[in-house]
Amino acid sequence: TAGFAKFLGILQEVAKGHNISAVAGGFPGQLKGEDGELVVATNLPEWRGLPLLRELRQLFDVPVYIANDVEMCGLGEARFGAGITEGVMAYYTVSTGVNAVRLVDGDIDQTVSRYELGKQIVNNVDGEPQALEPLIGGAAIQQRTGKLPHDIHDQKVWRELERSLAIGIYNTARYWNQELIVIGGSMMHDIKV
Repeated sequence: TAGFAKFLGILQEVAKGHNISAVAGGFPGQLKGEDGELVVATNLPEWRGLPLLRELRQLFDVPVYIANDVEMCGLGEARFGAGITEGVMAYYTVSTGVNAVRLVDGDIDQTVSRYELGKQIVNNVDGEPQALEPLIGGAAIQQRTGKLPHDIHDQKVWRELERSLAIGIYNTARYWNQELIVIGGSMMHDIKV
């Protein structure tokens, strides 16, 4: 796709003049296989099926390490932020989308094959079941209201979002049995928990 080609071009531009020995980063999707085929990408559906790892390896001819962005953020918080490296921790991100990762002793819990906590079902303010991400994710809020979340000043809207997030976090606490939950993401500038 044109967007992916542009992404690769920007990476080339940033790397120009530097001796690159490896490429690492987080990506808002789920990869599978040796080629790193993008199988889940809620915010980039036209990128599904693209072999991200293979393309990056060919571009730079170095080892490439790409993981889901929530996993990378969780690792960063566990090792260098508000998290812990002993015991069980959850990292929640509320940004364009919603997701979380479970970490055990500072590493990603390998017993969970995919993290898609934005898909969990909660009851909305009308008591109807709905997935969490369409309730509180930034992209869904913008689509629903026609405004960027930071331009919404109605406290009733924010209290409803906080309620939904609290339910999602409560559910996570019940089934992951963690000692600590760290919450991050751009939406956390506006949501109070």
